Amino acid sequence: MVKQIEIINMKVLLIGMEPIILVYGAGAIGCTIYRWLKPFHDNLILLARAKTAERIRTLGLSLYEDKSQKLNMVSEVNIIESIDELEEEPEIIIITVKNYSLEDVCQSIKKKFPESNSLIVSLQNGVKNLEEVFLQLTGRRIREAI
Repeated sequence: MVKQIEIINMKVLLIGMEPIILVYGAGAIGCTIYRWLKPFHDNLILLARAKTAERIRTLGLSLYEDKSQKLNMVSEVNIIESIDELEEEPEIIIITVKNYSLEDVCQSIKKKFPESNSLIVSLQNGVKNLEEVFLQLTGRRIREAI
């Protein structure tokens, strides 16, 4: 059970443990969040659709992070194609999918972790998405950014 979470310089600290963090969605937001967190977390997992997952497995992640156009690579990406591949419940689930996938994503989280205490972080565009997350995952610990 998660008792306390602190974020210090992109490092998420859970008292007494290194958290498992799932980034659910490998689009622009999900891959960027994964790249930002990767230097600080070993237990970071990216969930991507099959075609995207295969491409990332082959090429890694490449992101331009500033105006200098310097390319930053992450070659070792811990990637899965289904939430059912998880052996343990993540302490943090970051949802970064498009709105047309949101209901299915929420249903898969509920099915896999029916009694979940995971912190759900919704990083998506639009108020409607946030309403959908709260509707689909009622009673869960949810934080959002729009």
